[in-house]
Amino acid sequence: MKKPATHSETSTGICRSFEPTPSAVPRARWFVADALRAAGLSTSPAELLTSELASNAVDHSITPFEVTVLIGDEVRVEVVDGSPTVPVRVAAAHDAERGRGLWVLDALASAWSVEPSACGKTVWFTVPAVPRSLPSS
Repeated sequence: MKKPATHSETSTGICRSFEPTPSAVPRARWFVADALRAAGLSTSPAELLTSELASNAVDHSITPFEVTVLIGDEVRVEVVDGSPTVPVRVAAAHDAERGRGLWVLDALASAWSVEPSACGKTVWFTVPAVPRSLPSS
């Protein structure tokens, strides 16, 4: 886990709930990407990191999960699910299709953490708020 980060007091946020089904993973990713595009920000790497967290929520919780996007000096994405189980980093085989999510968070997020609660947990990450580059005309 990377060091905890604080988010700006001027952050603006939106959230949406998703059912714990595989089709929710791309919808959660698109939700975050749409929010960042609307703010004029790059969607990378937040899209990939959101997919990792949403996949974990679908795989390890039977309850709906909520995705919150907070945009300020940085971008913070939170995924809240009803499972009390804290994610554990595993050593994935080189050809494994699963088991790399926390490693990806370590590599691409500025910070991330897990916050257990009485009703489940929140897994969050932050990335820089980078303006989206526009195609040249």
